[in-house]
Amino acid sequence: MSAETRRESGWPFFLMALLVFLLLAADVLSLFVGKLLDGRLVFLGILVLAGLKWLEAAHSGATIPSFLREYRGFEHRYAGHGAIVALSQYLYYLLESAMVLLMIALFQRAGEIWTRLAWLPWGGLGLTLTWGLAHYASHPEGASTVVLSALLFGLLFVGVRKSVLPSLATVYLAFVL
Repeated sequence: MSAETRRESGWPFFLMALLVFLLLAADVLSLFVGKLLDGRLVFLGILVLAGLKWLEAAHSGATIPSFLREYRGFEHRYAGHGAIVALSQYLYYLLESAMVLLMIALFQRAGEIWTRLAWLPWGGLGLTLTWGLAHYASHPEGASTVVLSALLFGLLFVGVRKSVLPSLATVYLAFVL
C-alpha cells in the first residue's frame, strides 16, 4: 500500500498518551511538536496561569510563594539539607512537566488524526480527562485548578504552534510557582 493511500489511525497516539499517563514515564519530547513561537500567546498564557495561582494562594491564605514555603519546610525537616532536597524536587517537577507536555503532544496528535481539526486543543482535553480528573480522587481540594491548568496548557500548546520550549516553561512554572 502506498504512502498516499494509507490511512493513519489515531489509536496508537491515544494509547501512547495513556501509557505515559499510567506509567508516569518522562520521555524525550518527540517529533510531534513544532518549532514556531508566538511570544504574545505565551505571555498571555503565563498571565492567566499566574492569575489562577494567585487565586489559589489567596484561597488557601498563603502569603509567600510556594517554592519558598517548600524550601523552608525542607530546611526545617532536613536541617542543613533543605537546598538539595528542594533542588531535587524542582528536578522532579521538570521531569513531570516533560511528561505532561508529552501527554499533551500525543493526545493532540491523536485528535488531529481522528478529526482533522488541528486548531482544537485535543492535548488539553486529553490531559484534562486523565491527569486532571485523576486529581479529583487523589487531591480533590486542588483538582479544579489542575483541570483548568490542563485545558490552559492544551490551548497554549496549540496557540504556540506546538513549540516545546514555551509550553514546557509554562507547565514548569505552574508547578514551581
